[in-house]
Amino acid sequence: MPTSLLALWLSLVASDTDHWLVDAVVPALPLTTLDGTPSPSPPPWSGRDTVVVLWAGWCGPCVAELPVLVDAMKRTSAAQRPVVLISIDEQPKVARRALERAVRKPPPWTSLWGGPHAGGQLGVRTVPTAFVVGADGPVPATMGVVI
Repeated sequence: MPTSLLALWLSLVASDTDHWLVDAVVPALPLTTLDGTPSPSPPPWSGRDTVVVLWAGWCGPCVAELPVLVDAMKRTSAAQRPVVLISIDEQPKVARRALERAVRKPPPWTSLWGGPHAGGQLGVRTVPTAFVVGADGPVPATMGVVI
C-alpha cells in the first residue's frame, strides 16, 4: 500500500476508546510461533510499551500493510516501541506463507499465531486491528484500539 493510501486509511479509521480492552490488561492467550512452538512466557509485550497488531493471511488490507509496516519500522527505532503481530488464521503455516510472500526478508517484529479465536478473546471485530499494550500491562486510554 503506498504511503499516501496508508495516510488516508489512518485518517479514516477510528480509535475505539470505548472498547472493553482500554485500561484493561490483555488476557492470557494461547500463542505459538509461526512454526508451532509455544510462545515463551511472559508474553512479548510484558515490561515495555508494545504495538500489537491482529491480522490474517486471507485479509488483503492486512497483507498489504506488512511492507508499509517494515518501512515504518526502518524509519523509527523499533526498540522504542516493539511490534508483535498475532495471526488469527486457521493454521500458523497460512500466516507464515503470507509473511514470506509480502516481506522478503525476516520481518523486524515478533510474529505469533493465536488462531481464529484470538480475535474474539480480545473483542476484536475486524482485522487489521492495532493497539498499544502499556509496559505495565493495560491498553492506555489515550491510544484506544484502532479498528
